[in-house]
Amino acid sequence: MKPEIHLLGISIKTFGLTFAIGFFACGLVVARRLRELGKPVDWAYEIVFAALIGGVVGARGYFVIEHFSQAKHDVVGTVFSGTGLVWYGGAIGGAIGVIGWMRWRHVLELRMFDMCATALALGYAIGRIGCQVSGDGDYGIRSSLPWAMGYPHGTVPTPPGVRVQPTPIYETVAMCLLAYLLCGSVTECVPG
Repeated sequence: MKPEIHLLGISIKTFGLTFAIGFFACGLVVARRLRELGKPVDWAYEIVFAALIGGVVGARGYFVIEHFSQAKHDVVGTVFSGTGLVWYGGAIGGAIGVIGWMRWRHVLELRMFDMCATALALGYAIGRIGCQVSGDGDYGIRSSLPWAMGYPHGTVPTPPGVRVQPTPIYETVAMCLLAYLLCGSVTECVPG
């Protein structure tokens, strides 16, 4: 596990890096689909930005609500701490952000939702790579299967000698397959 990488004296969180790569990849997929739909390709930046802002607000909000018994003593500190992004909240907040953007642009239609589904699956797949690399603690149950893994150096380490199901790998594979199926074929979604 490699929660951080160091470049030129700067510490970069691997989860944050894959988070950024995921949004970039989603933007490429959305741009390609917008071109096919005859819509302005520049909208891809706006859609990704709306998803990013809504997603981060939703992910943090969900975390604060889920852990309110601890957060109520320092809500502001909890909101601005460096931990606690809940995927469900991010998906809800991101969806609200994108729907709000669609209403603002007067393009709230099923084709636009269809376009976003592929990007969401791809972004989730890439984000789960970040979970795997950083060892952020969202692993599966203890396991003795040959591919079970220990995360002794993760952000949330497993105890020495304990091996668990590598659920981030399972979800990355599943979401890549879903993104491919939603796409119809690789040539329709991959720019180039």
